[in-house]
Amino acid sequence: MRRACVLAAALLTLGCDREPKRPAGATASSVSARPLAAPTPPPPEPVVVERATACRLLRVSGDVRAEGGAALAERAVLDGATWVTLGEKGRAVVVHARSGREITVVGPGRFLPCRGGAEQFLVTEGKLESSAGTGVRPGAEVWIATPFGTLRYGDAALVADVRERELRVEVARGALAAELAPGVRGFPAKGLSGPNARAVLTGKPDPAALVEACAAAAREASESATRLLAAKSGPPLGSEAARQLTLRRRARSLCASADASLARVDDPAVRSRLGDQLALAEQRWQTISSSAIPGSPGSAR
Repeated sequence: MRRACVLAAALLTLGCDREPKRPAGATASSVSARPLAAPTPPPPEPVVVERATACRLLRVSGDVRAEGGAALAERAVLDGATWVTLGEKGRAVVVHARSGREITVVGPGRFLPCRGGAEQFLVTEGKLESSAGTGVRPGAEVWIATPFGTLRYGDAALVADVRERELRVEVARGALAAELAPGVRGFPAKGLSGPNARAVLTGKPDPAALVEACAAAAREASESATRLLAAKSGPPLGSEAARQLTLRRRARSLCASADASLARVDDPAVRSRLGDQLALAEQRWQTISSSAIPGSPGSAR
């Protein structure tokens, strides 16, 4: 029982924060009893169930389009799975549907706002701006995934400018942490804290290497989860629980960065193959096996 509680706490700490589905409502109508026949009431209108609302566009200016080319206007609903492309002068303020957190994206660039319903933004290229004080809750973080790595903050005013070969970050207020992609340098180990903190992350992001790193991190997180289920009470259980949190955060960060980098792959066949590998890796770190790995405590049950 204690192992299950510890694992549940670990999963809740790093849960993906999905947008819940809305229950379909029903329309009821009634006709008052009358001595004479009354006109037949119109049939109830069909219930239309929209895709889950992850974000909305609060303000839009310039060329802002959904994947596929449809222009987006103010109050447009984003489902957490649709990429958005901004032109040279494109600008949009995105508000998270549940938290009210506001993020501004600036073109030219390509973004996936509120990925999976979470406060997570994927940025392949372009500028993202956050303001402090909106949607802040204890323990809640915003994740900004780029081909150079993933940035995390709880409450911060910052600018992240993703370019072809560098990521420029400025923090006016708050603190920022990061999980860097393989081969990327330039972010201080202690993180960035405002006011007027700056960093330039440089490197040549390799989508294939990022997917490979994501897969390796997912495997480590999955194996740690299995060990956690098999661990005995006491120090081994607590130690593995802490390790599980760290490994899941790393897997989530690297896999999100890999996803942000896939649009940079020109060959459609290669992009599709890497996308399939990424999907399997993401499923692995989010799935907990109930069987212990060979050599772990309790594997001989």
